[in-house]
Amino acid sequence: MVLMAKLRRKTTLAILLLGYTIAMLLCNICMPRNALVVLLFVARGMSNGASQGAFVYTTEVYPTSVRAIGIGWNTSMTRVGVIITPFIAQMMIRTSAYIPITTYAVLGFIGCIAVVLLPIETAKRKMTDTLEEQSD
Repeated sequence: MVLMAKLRRKTTLAILLLGYTIAMLLCNICMPRNALVVLLFVARGMSNGASQGAFVYTTEVYPTSVRAIGIGWNTSMTRVGVIITPFIAQMMIRTSAYIPITTYAVLGFIGCIAVVLLPIETAKRKMTDTLEEQSD
């Protein structure tokens, strides 16, 4: 939240997602277990920070009626992903440990690109009630 207050919202989200991607890619390098655990904690922290930042950004961009539907749908899909991820990761890790780790890193990078392409920057903007007012 300190980064979001100092930097722009999109910049903070992009930095967090890029940090997640880098941390996950570094997990592919052979290293001691303690270093791997630290990298995984860093990746998880970056991911959680980006998730919370997305809630802040969403609140500032969309009116309540649209936001409630979007966040509800997102939360539902997140829970499905949480249920499916261990199964998929265990199936992929049988082939190679690099596959699930690289898959997560690629998805983090795609998220970073998606954030950069977002059309509205909400930092230091006046809050409005409708999407039409914000596009002006």
